[in-house]
Amino acid sequence: MSDTTESLLIPPEFYFQTTFEIPFQEDLESVIAGGNHPQISVPLPYLMFKPADSKPLGTIHVAWNDAGLAISAEIELPQTEKKKGSSSSMRPELDFFIDTRDMKSNKRANRFCHRFQLVFPIHGAKNILPEKIKQIALTHSQSNKSASSQDEIPTAGSIQNAQHHASCWLSKDVLTGFDPENVPSIGFFYVIKTHNPQLGNQPYGLNEDFPYTSDPGLWPSLKLSR
Repeated sequence: MSDTTESLLIPPEFYFQTTFEIPFQEDLESVIAGGNHPQISVPLPYLMFKPADSKPLGTIHVAWNDAGLAISAEIELPQTEKKKGSSSSMRPELDFFIDTRDMKSNKRANRFCHRFQLVFPIHGAKNILPEKIKQIALTHSQSNKSASSQDEIPTAGSIQNAQHHASCWLSKDVLTGFDPENVPSIGFFYVIKTHNPQLGNQPYGLNEDFPYTSDPGLWPSLKLSR
């Protein structure tokens, strides 16, 4: 990254409206409900303008079928992070946003906009703490639909060496407006949050200087490709 890029008033990520194709896969729900991670071939692109030698915190894969969406995330944590406390509020998490109608002209969240928080499994004392997921209300959203228990959203988690992996299945029952036949794209945004100042966070483009939590017009598009 050059000094010129670092001194820009508006970061370069703001000028790019990304569209990325995600694959169609039939077996997503059964794989995750069985405690496994779906094999999704291509991760979402890394959209941050960083030095060439910088390494992303993690990778995110998204796939779909007519019944819903699968999100699969993997992060690498250093040894010092492995035995973090058991508090969910301090565990690494994937905070992600979905607009099932991908309405870029709409600057406020509506009933088609959703926010979820997927917590990564970590080592705690003698056990591996399981992954957890919850749905979070969005400011201005008219949708009151909420999946209150983990049983309503199947998840899978695993740890192998330093790799912490979490996946979830979101059925169309918890995604108001999900209609791939008539609306073959969704708005999507995520932030990997480590709760560690040294590791930092990884957003899907724009950072917290922009109101991505309330403005779905800032979320990149994912094309539902068959």
